[in-house]
Amino acid sequence: MGSRGPKPKPTRLKIIEGTFRPDRVPPDAVQDEPVTEIVPAPAFLGGDARKEWQRLMPKLVKLKLFSPKDTDALVEYCQALSVQRDAALDIQTRGNIIEVTRETKKGEVYVSRETNPSIDIFAKMHAIVHRGIARFGLSPADATRVSPSGTPSKSQSRFNRYRNGKE
Repeated sequence: MGSRGPKPKPTRLKIIEGTFRPDRVPPDAVQDEPVTEIVPAPAFLGGDARKEWQRLMPKLVKLKLFSPKDTDALVEYCQALSVQRDAALDIQTRGNIIEVTRETKKGEVYVSRETNPSIDIFAKMHAIVHRGIARFGLSPADATRVSPSGTPSKSQSRFNRYRNGKE
């Protein structure tokens, strides 16, 4: 049986949202300092993946949400998004059902209709992209709660500001 409840947010995201509580951090927890300058995309990233890295990196640095240990996760997110877009384009071009020509061992040729394999690829990449969105606080809901100054945005309720000692 898997773990219950939502996955914990990264500590840095909690600090920016104003929901961080030091008494809930394990004493042996290691916190990496966020980078302060834009990190160039790894050389092996190409095409849409590289463009996504270049689009996101300034935002993550500005919000102090990226540390060196996040590199692999961001690479995974960027690559998955690129593959997901390619799969979506293939589905849009060829459709959900495609015709496949096959040949039997006896040499007979027939055409069968099958589900486009890009649908499965799209679904798998969607799961990876969704994890990346959650990890880096990239959803529209997260964007309303995160501000670059390190303080909670105005969308936080008055009660939450009071509870966190901000009012």
